[in-house]
Amino acid sequence: MVSPFFLLLLSTFFGKVDKYGLAPEKSADPSGWSEIILQGLQTAIMGILQLALIVIPLMIFMQYLREKGWLDRFSAWVAPATKFLGMERNTSMTLVAGLTIGLAYGAGLMIQAVEEDGVSRKDMYLAILFLVSCHAVVEDTLVFIPLGIPVWPLLVIRLLTAIVLTAAVGFVWNRLQQKRKDPSNEHTYHSV
Repeated sequence: MVSPFFLLLLSTFFGKVDKYGLAPEKSADPSGWSEIILQGLQTAIMGILQLALIVIPLMIFMQYLREKGWLDRFSAWVAPATKFLGMERNTSMTLVAGLTIGLAYGAGLMIQAVEEDGVSRKDMYLAILFLVSCHAVVEDTLVFIPLGIPVWPLLVIRLLTAIVLTAAVGFVWNRLQQKRKDPSNEHTYHSV
């Protein structure tokens, strides 16, 4: 689930991360193929259970929020930020779905929001750029907490990177669109 390279980076910048997950550490190394396979299966099952303990309640909670209309309210709160990022206000539901549930789990909700709200292709690409930079802020943070990883630096770095990157691309993209639509940019040539 978490790559060794990522753990190496975390231990380099944030100190040694000793314990991973909620399961107690085993002190004896396995000796033999059967013990290695058994320990691998136990570790995999514990990892799946830990992930399920986080993701399943989160999915139920998000469905509850959606049915009660809270996702629409969150979308209204996010709408002013979409303008700063270079998108129209109708992209806010797509951003809310991606930020809270994540790209994999929220893809269905995001596709539905794009279709229902009439999100333009440009706004969809900008939303995806933002979400790829900092997707699943809630979900990943909840996954990193049991690993003992300090989440605030990760959260701030991810959000700032996504905001700056998306705002810059949105600014350039909007400028290019304005230049294409501006009638003063069209040249007329007169022949002699």
